[in-house]
Amino acid sequence: ESEIRAKQLSSSTGIPLPFKVEYIFECYNSYGLEQEIHERLKSHRVTGNREFFTASLNESIKVIEELGVRYNPHPGS
Repeated sequence: ESEIRAKQLSSSTGIPLPFKVEYIFECYNSYGLEQEIHERLKSHRVTGNREFFTASLNESIKVIEELGVRYNPHPGS
């Protein structure tokens, strides 16, 4: 599903290059996790009204995994 979403987002004429999926995290509440990630990375936002961030991939993954513990559908894995 991530590849499909990336393709949908990339179809906009305002996007210079297609989105590329770099990391996938399985969770049971993607909306809740996304909101927490946005809050944690708010200091890295490019602009306040866009979901683009300047955080590195490694930093972003670290935040996702740290916050995602509560959203993991398979605890202990």
